[in-house]
Amino acid sequence: MKLLPVWFCSQTAVQKFLAQLDDIFGSAQEPKPASSAYIKAHVFDWSQEQWVGGAYSFPSFGAEEGDREALAAPVAGTIFFAGEATHSSVNPCIQAALETGERAARQVSAALNQTVSKL
Repeated sequence: MKLLPVWFCSQTAVQKFLAQLDDIFGSAQEPKPASSAYIKAHVFDWSQEQWVGGAYSFPSFGAEEGDREALAAPVAGTIFFAGEATHSSVNPCIQAALETGERAARQVSAALNQTVSKL
């Protein structure tokens, strides 16, 4: 499995991320679908944010069971969510982020009627 190191400059991080998506979703007919469709990116470095410095989600007062599932639910089959905050059972961590990323990739693939390999 390849993980995107966080010490890259923003432009390098975007280029490497697009290359990973091209590797995963590319085909003989369309070898670089992500790079071809790319318009713009915004890279946010949480570690540089004065009031955050890195964070994780936790249920707020009054949160109910099922809130995370609701947060993870796709919108109109075109907007998909991932991230540790959308995992229903794993504590906020890298594992939850990875698993929800895989879940979202499967949802996108299903919406496009394609198959995706596990990272």
